[in-house]
Amino acid sequence: MKKTSLLVAIILLSSSVFARNAGERRKTIQRIENTAIQILDEVRYSPATVSDLKKAQSLLRQANNIILGMNTDFSVKPKLRCVDKDGDNRNPWVYATVDANFNVNKITNVQFRSKSLCERAYSDMQNIMGTFVMCTAKDNDDRDPWSITVVNGDRLNKLNNVTFGTYEKCINTIRTPKIQNGQAVFCTARDNDGRDPWVIAKLNLRSQQIEKGTSTFGTLSACQSIINGSF
Repeated sequence: MKKTSLLVAIILLSSSVFARNAGERRKTIQRIENTAIQILDEVRYSPATVSDLKKAQSLLRQANNIILGMNTDFSVKPKLRCVDKDGDNRNPWVYATVDANFNVNKITNVQFRSKSLCERAYSDMQNIMGTFVMCTAKDNDDRDPWSITVVNGDRLNKLNNVTFGTYEKCINTIRTPKIQNGQAVFCTARDNDGRDPWVIAKLNLRSQQIEKGTSTFGTLSACQSIINGSF
């Protein structure tokens, strides 16, 4: 069966899911989700052109959002602005949203010691299967270690149990994630300090829950070699 035809079938089927009774709906949703994940894993390693793969991934994301009743526009980056937390043009800097009445709503659980670093983190934000993530300093001090932060509208969920020794290591992780069964798989510091040893972690992109493995690795490269060899 052609992938494109199957992708279209998923979207059409998913749009009719909510007309069924509750029991059938749950089973149908699960089947669609499992199929979508399987296809997404497949198209990531397909010899098709980059343009074809992007179209296929876009269709999968639309199908997933129809199933979950979410906004289907995955191309829209959350609109966040860097503003001074205390209104004095001094550190620290935080993100803020602006509503239709031009009210500035500050998000203070993530902070930066300079506006430039605030803007850099926003510029480097990545979209992983429809979930936007960025790297922020674990202790809000613009210093190592760094944590993955999930962006959900006007809420920022900093995952302090997922840390990296440098900003670059964090960014490289979210730029090239490994995806397995709807989860982002990567290596993180076992003791949440950005240092050796390392463990393999799985981030559920829907629930934003982290599951860490029990096997430890002396270096980051040793951990990554296990992930790269298993996909």
